[in-house]
Amino acid sequence: MSVTRMEELKYLRLIPEDEYAVKNEENESIDIDISEMDLSPPEQFTKYESVVSRDYQQGTASYYVLENSFNCNVNMDNLAFLLYAVLGNKDGNIIYGTNSSLLPSYTVQGGYGTYEKEILGMVLDTLSLEVESEFITASAEIKSKIDSKQPLKDLAEFDFDQIPLSFYHVDSVKMRREDEQDFVEMRCKTNKINLEIKNNVNTEDARGMGNRFMCKTPRAARRELGLTLTVDDNDQKYLEMYWGSDEGPRKYLAGEEFELMFYIRNGNRKFELYFPKCVIRQPSATANNDPLKYELSIDIMSKTVPAAVPYYGGLAGAMFARIADSDPNPKYDVEFNLVDEAGTSLSDSVTVKLKQNNSVVSTKTSSTGSVTFNNIEDGKYDIEVTSSSKTVESYSLSKVLVDGASKTRLMTVILSDGE
Repeated sequence: MSVTRMEELKYLRLIPEDEYAVKNEENESIDIDISEMDLSPPEQFTKYESVVSRDYQQGTASYYVLENSFNCNVNMDNLAFLLYAVLGNKDGNIIYGTNSSLLPSYTVQGGYGTYEKEILGMVLDTLSLEVESEFITASAEIKSKIDSKQPLKDLAEFDFDQIPLSFYHVDSVKMRREDEQDFVEMRCKTNKINLEIKNNVNTEDARGMGNRFMCKTPRAARRELGLTLTVDDNDQKYLEMYWGSDEGPRKYLAGEEFELMFYIRNGNRKFELYFPKCVIRQPSATANNDPLKYELSIDIMSKTVPAAVPYYGGLAGAMFARIADSDPNPKYDVEFNLVDEAGTSLSDSVTVKLKQNNSVVSTKTSSTGSVTFNNIEDGKYDIEVTSSSKTVESYSLSKVLVDGASKTRLMTVILSDGE
């Protein structure tokens, strides 16, 4: 008997539901490029313990609740999607925790090798985000109502071209202590970030009579948020913040409160995470031959944000996520030192243009051997050099890349008196 070769495909698609456990494929879905996925069905048989025999003799079908998980790399699209799924509230571009015990529900379509597992009534119970090495990763635990087996989808339906985020896309890590007016940048002192959000979804209360499947949306219990930062300790401030003083723990009060803000940027795509009320639960450090680092276990608590805080003023919550694509890009200075073929600073008047897609972005003219373009956004720019009095035979730079910092470039310009 010959074995028929079958296509094998592993994928994950999430589709929001308007009504719990009712699929609506008209809703906008998201495809997640998974690194690992467990969509296994639950144990479904409960054995009855009788005294008649030392062996089990009977049993019955169990309460059927799916508890599954998946891991993936994070990109700008799935980050917002997953945070809304676990937090449950969205106001414009701001995502934060709902006070309702009812979370959004989703239909899961998972390619499981040679067939698709379709799961209805999924709620996101736990979401963990980790930033350490090359990729920002997410781990999710989900609870759902019922599953079924469907044909595989075609790979052409999926879009997995989104660039995954890495540690260097965390463009800012800012802290503001309770006695400070301004945030302090600590990006280069931070080596690892781990955020965990738990909804503690209770599936037992979703059970009803006459059906072994959940008959209503399972409700979330108390939300737990935990944050761990691994940081360098150059000024002992983390221990002092934990104590609340520079000498030791205070008699009646725990450590001081502070705010944290993370800003993620990938080109023109931007995302902000804001925690308005944080306290260091414990700073852990091991002394050895390496420089000392603290692993800060941080408790995150809810607060009504003061009205003066941009974007979040007046909102109450422990964690806020903002889709910040409309924020202006940071801008940098680009300087060109112009020399002739002998390496001498150019004294002739020349005009330098920066262009993108054949459009002139900025123009500078100088006879001092240097031109500086101020406030230039990230991007790759074409360079054009002209002179009103001489012919430009050649110049050594045709492009410049502006990428997260101001820069200076040396450019050799060859001029002649001929036409």
